Amino acid sequence: MNKKKILIVEDEKDIRTMLATDVKAAGYEIFEAEDGFLALKVAEEVKPDLIITDVLMPKMNGSELIKRLRATDWGKKIPIIVLTVRVLMRDYFDIVGVSEFVDKPFTSDEILKKIEKILGKQDSTKIIVEKPSERMLSEHSVGQEKPHSDAPTKEKYCDTCHRTIPFSSTVCPRCGSTKIRIK
Repeated sequence: MNKKKILIVEDEKDIRTMLATDVKAAGYEIFEAEDGFLALKVAEEVKPDLIITDVLMPKMNGSELIKRLRATDWGKKIPIIVLTVRVLMRDYFDIVGVSEFVDKPFTSDEILKKIEKILGKQDSTKIIVEKPSERMLSEHSVGQEKPHSDAPTKEKYCDTCHRTIPFSSTVCPRCGSTKIRIK
């Protein structure tokens, strides 16, 4: 069975890497681009089965990428998932034929559910107990006890996207903000 091809377009490297790792682990073939300009070139070459794109990016934003894809014969029918914090742009994206939206910040599970809804479940050749990006959140140092569920634990919180982030992070992996505080 041929793997379905997914193009991930995201200028924030941490987010792009997390998505690529988790989506690849689910059995899909992954292609990456850091802006709309590069994504258009990659899409024309590989003809992906699905595109996941951010909106705000350098060189060419997600809106322009979608507009240019829809202007081609080969790009008219490619399903697109838009990653956005701009809820007000949904009406525009509905008009240009976006398949799904995912609000930032998001989890890999949200993305995988949207992918499966559009493409169907992809068979993976390996059994995965946990997604690689979540593994780093659950690892503890050797000899360090896991905190008890009723014990208070410190968390880091992003003041920009208002989400809890990994304690070891100095930059929010979802929105890239450095406005981080300990809760």
